[in-house]
Amino acid sequence: MIHMADEDPQLIREMFFFFYHGFYSAPIGIAGQHDIAISQKHIGMYNLAIKYDVKALQQYTTEEFQSHLAKCTTVDFLSTIESAYFTGEASPLRKIVVSEAGVRCRELMTPGSRARHIFFATMTILPVFERDMFVRYFEAGAGVTLGLAKTEESDDERDFGAHFHDELMEDSSHTLIADLTG
Repeated sequence: MIHMADEDPQLIREMFFFFYHGFYSAPIGIAGQHDIAISQKHIGMYNLAIKYDVKALQQYTTEEFQSHLAKCTTVDFLSTIESAYFTGEASPLRKIVVSEAGVRCRELMTPGSRARHIFFATMTILPVFERDMFVRYFEAGAGVTLGLAKTEESDDERDFGAHFHDELMEDSSHTLIADLTG
């Protein structure tokens, strides 16, 4: 017998719907208005899939989450990072948000933008996200700075890495840089 009393009843219904139909529904609304709700639903479904070891649901939610992030606003994307990071250290959702940050690099690095402010605040709140960003993009940025950029990154990702590298080197308040230079 499986005890599910501590689970969200709507997510449980969606999980059983998935068992029968191979998909679940996402909240429907005007594009851009429910982006956070949709992201949270995918994250909740992923957590259920992990808890009850439903591999097909894990795969489906991962694909749906990635597809959804590509369509949502940058501010709503940034609002989902923290939740995605609470899905577990080995979660593919973490890699997806780090990759999506690279896709949105121009907006995230625009001086004075709301997105930039939220992005750097998120790294301050979630040092593990900062570390993952560092590992993924700082190396590329250091390569650009030294003229040794890796070829597998796009030009935007290399530029993002270079800006990311420069920003973190200038601002020692970021946890990772303080630890490395400390």
